[in-house]
Amino acid sequence: MARTTRSTLLAPAVTAACLTGVADALDHDGPADAGRIDRAVCPADVMPAVDRTQLPANEARLLGQVATSIATEPRVAAEPPLREYARG
Repeated sequence: MARTTRSTLLAPAVTAACLTGVADALDHDGPADAGRIDRAVCPADVMPAVDRTQLPANEARLLGQVATSIATEPRVAAEPPLREYARG
């Protein structure tokens, strides 16, 4: 697989190694263990099903949605009180 050089905000989150680490943590008790991760996935620059050609456009769309949410979501003056079930 040819590696591409790119600088994107999401690059660390879409690597095959990241996906494999998350899957390991979900499949086992406790945190991910690097010893269980197949090193063959490390050179892959993106995880399966991520289209390298669409990544910059998808990232731009994501950042636009985040900006819209930040600008339009209602604001609160303070944190609400802790609900009863969450109190020790």
